[in-house]
Amino acid sequence: MKIKVAAIQPNSTGSKEQVVDRAANLIFSALSKGVDIACLPEHWLPGQNADLREVIGRLKSAVKDFDGLVIAGADFVKYEDKTTIESIVIGGDGRELGVQEKVHLFGHEKSMAKPGNSYRIFQFKGVKFGIAICHDLVYPEVVRIFALQGAEILFVPSRIKREGLDPWELYAKARALENRLPMVLPNTLATPKFPGCSLIVDLFVQEDIVYPRVVAKANEEESTIIAEIDTELIREQREQRLKARRPSTYSLLLSEYMSKAE
Repeated sequence: MKIKVAAIQPNSTGSKEQVVDRAANLIFSALSKGVDIACLPEHWLPGQNADLREVIGRLKSAVKDFDGLVIAGADFVKYEDKTTIESIVIGGDGRELGVQEKVHLFGHEKSMAKPGNSYRIFQFKGVKFGIAICHDLVYPEVVRIFALQGAEILFVPSRIKREGLDPWELYAKARALENRLPMVLPNTLATPKFPGCSLIVDLFVQEDIVYPRVVAKANEEESTIIAEIDTELIREQREQRLKARRPSTYSLLLSEYMSKAE
């Protein structure tokens, strides 16, 4: 199954209204070009008191006339009893198809939000996909869970500062290779600290060896990168790798970390 995906990288500097309009225009343009699923970065809204729910209507208006999906990046969502970090999936008719909460909070997020506890699989045009939000990518268990649940592609809305770009790309390639799972990784653009440089990572097979490869990469400017992913090309290799696992030997993965120095 071939699916056309996009990492949307709006300029996140300026007023909230300006940034949301930029994002909506980029989404509209991407879907106009036949993109099936477009994804925004994490914390792409400016300011310290962002609430993704407050701008979701504007994003819905950019989607409603197209047969595509938008993953609204990820940001804080405030409820009466808690605050979470959520990624909201919007269908072409403007309906919300569900959310994925961030499971592994990072830095100051830990004092502001509650982590999620589950990993959801979405399906569109016959393709199953998951959403790992930024710091979730650091943990190999997260991507493996998505793969075991049948994900064929993973979207990773991110907010990576300049100094972290190289490790971030390594994480993306490693997780893609480990799980035979293509990835779409939009990154926040708010220079100079957050340079964008969004990625799309696909896989190819040469002489029975699987290789991860960056097939699209953004510069340090407002942009959209697009790639067509053929989910069937790597399906056999993914199924073989997952079937070769020996879960009966992995019990320590369920243990709490204990420092040997204690």
